[in-house]
Amino acid sequence: MVQKPLILISVLVLLISLDAATAQEPIYREPLWTYEIRRDYFGSPSISASSNGSRIALGVSVINESADKWLYFGEVFMFDAKGDLIWKRTVDYGVSIDLSQDGKFMVVGEDRGIQLFDEKGGLLWNFTEVMYNSVSISQDGSYIAAGGRLIRDDYHSISLYGREGDLIWRFEVKNDVIASISTSSDGAYVAAAGRRTLFLLDKKGNLTLKFSFEKRIKPAPFPNEVRISSDGKYVALGAPEGLFFFDRNGLLWHFGQMISSVSISSDGTYIAAADEHRFYLLNKNGSVLWKQERRYDRWPVDVEISPNGMYIAAAEVNYDFSSIYLFSRQGRLLWSDENISVGHLPIISLDFSKDGEYLTVGIASAEGVGMIMLYSNKGFEIEPTSPPSTEQPPVFGKAYLLIIFLVLAAVCALLVKRRN
Repeated sequence: MVQKPLILISVLVLLISLDAATAQEPIYREPLWTYEIRRDYFGSPSISASSNGSRIALGVSVINESADKWLYFGEVFMFDAKGDLIWKRTVDYGVSIDLSQDGKFMVVGEDRGIQLFDEKGGLLWNFTEVMYNSVSISQDGSYIAAGGRLIRDDYHSISLYGREGDLIWRFEVKNDVIASISTSSDGAYVAAAGRRTLFLLDKKGNLTLKFSFEKRIKPAPFPNEVRISSDGKYVALGAPEGLFFFDRNGLLWHFGQMISSVSISSDGTYIAAADEHRFYLLNKNGSVLWKQERRYDRWPVDVEISPNGMYIAAAEVNYDFSSIYLFSRQGRLLWSDENISVGHLPIISLDFSKDGEYLTVGIASAEGVGMIMLYSNKGFEIEPTSPPSTEQPPVFGKAYLLIIFLVLAAVCALLVKRRN
């Protein structure tokens, strides 16, 4: 009587076959368009997209070699949704940019100050008293936050400007360097990250929150990155010391170490982060919803969550190639574009349109090749929008079914041997 063991084995073989047939392979996704820039050398790219993806801004720092000296400068570009270049301007080195949600205003921070351009590339105003290495603009372009070092002094500052270029307030930062800045959608709150301290200020320049690290990893392998929710209620800080999550009253929780990139959904419900080995999605309670291991030959460099929290984009690089991945909020890989080649030591910047339908990617390499690419996320069936469980769901892949099959096959063989 060996019918039951044989039936059991047959069922398991069928399950494995079904799993193999239905397992979703990652979908290769080509960009809708690519625009390539060639110079002698590039610094880190800065990228920003309007809410509907109709305007895309790129800023790059450039080093060109002339006959007797090196030339350091910056360039900013404005594209439409089809990839056509609308305008281009030359600025100073150390470029950081941000675009208003309607695409009508682009703020540019650089080594000699800050500039505001309109949608046609017209310069609205320019100030040169501060070396601004990080800028952020409110959704309608009414407020511009900037962080950097005062040119004539040795200390940094956080500043808030109006659309007309009026300085609303300036907050002096002693004994620290402002590395990243982020403003709420209406400009009512400004979050800024130094190398040792987080600052949260209101529209009047009042300091509402200050958090300093008790211990600092030295040397820090990368600068801190800060993101604030649209309403200014939550702040996420990524640093070598880990991921820190705050409300306006103080620290709520801390996670991990060596966080190189962080992003937050508009309502502050979801936080995406990357460390040396993995990409993570957490909820505002600090629970890890899922994590994705990096490829063995690459390391994570950037992560971005769409404002509505539906998509998470992740970027990995090695010395010669880059990879882009798009995940659903539930952790399912929707598409990937791997082995993008722009030369040695690529650096990547990511940004979503407000609805998440478009992903903009800026890549620059030390060999002087830069690219901006636009991907479409349309055509993917997204899981229900209810919040996912805070526990990792069980994974029944082919490997797990194979293990179960081998164990039960051994048991069945033993039963058959005993019956005989």
